Amino acid sequence: MDRPPNVRLVDWLPINDLLGHKKARLCITHGGQNSLLQAVYHAVPVLGIPLFGDQFDNVVRAETKGLGLTIKPTHITRELLSATIQTLIEDIRFKSSALSLSRIHKSHPVSPSLRLIQWVEHILHSGGGTHLRPASLMQPWYQRCMLDLLLLLCMGLLGPVAVCWTLCRSKNSRDRHKKIQ
Repeated sequence: MDRPPNVRLVDWLPINDLLGHKKARLCITHGGQNSLLQAVYHAVPVLGIPLFGDQFDNVVRAETKGLGLTIKPTHITRELLSATIQTLIEDIRFKSSALSLSRIHKSHPVSPSLRLIQWVEHILHSGGGTHLRPASLMQPWYQRCMLDLLLLLCMGLLGPVAVCWTLCRSKNSRDRHKKIQ
């Protein structure tokens, strides 16, 4: 196989070192949690090609945050891959989102002794945006109180009891009806 002189094939490279290089402009990843966090840390936009497991959710979240774009593995063509890479490299919105997410990620408090002060500074610095809001605030009240789960559990437990009760009653009424005749 002929390969260009600027392409090097190796068994393993530390992705953190590659993304930390000043010339890194894009990370093509399967959407694993580690590669996405490292791309966020180094403010590098991503092209996600999820294969299995949580990777689909991870790349959707990255795309929602403006960190990059996603291509389904079954839809990859040379033209689509080239066009998507060009879009990610040339469109400044992806790099600015990556920089914003990196700033938020790096300002996350780590020291237990200064946690309160660091959280206040973190909120003031990042604006306390949607990244700090729990997803439960977006749920309807009945889901937040888990009433839908309670209803499902009750139906699962009481449903068979009600069926047995109905069957026993109909059998008893048939037995009584036979005794009367």
